Amino acid sequence: IKAVVRRKKYETNNRLYFGNMMVDLLSYKVFVWSNALNLTKKEFDILLHLIANKQKVISKSALAEYLWGDEIENM
Repeated sequence: IKAVVRRKKYETNNRLYFGNMMVDLLSYKVFVWSNALNLTKKEFDILLHLIANKQKVISKSALAEYLWGDEIENM
């Protein structure tokens, strides 16, 4: 995920702003209107993937492959 963030050239202070949401990439915290959200690691990964691909439609299978990689075949 950090490699995707670097490729997208987000702000260098490790914070990503998307609408009324702020994502702190170092602490893995998300804030909406300054209110902290409690996200699991997978939820955080999904959110970052969707933000990084905001102009694309992501299929369920593509998202699963992104999250679990080669392990998806064992599920």
